[in-house]
Amino acid sequence: MINRFQDKGKFLVNAEYRFPLWRKLGGNVFMDGGLIWPSWSGIRLDNTVVDIGWGLRYYLQNFVVRFDMGFSNEGMGIYFNFGHVF
Repeated sequence: MINRFQDKGKFLVNAEYRFPLWRKLGGNVFMDGGLIWPSWSGIRLDNTVVDIGWGLRYYLQNFVVRFDMGFSNEGMGIYFNFGHVF
């Protein structure tokens, strides 16, 4: 679920590798990790959450169609969207 983790403080790390597959079709693999906290004294590194996943990209002239699957200890998520996040 998008925006699943929210609080007053947040630390997030994302690594993604994009690569061509065939013509306008591309792929990617990614890993995300992070944690949230209610206050500086509430930071606990044992609350870190990590996910991994893969995706497909179809590149059109002015935008991209994205399909991603992510996996974590909480389960699996499937996301379909348009345009790059960055």
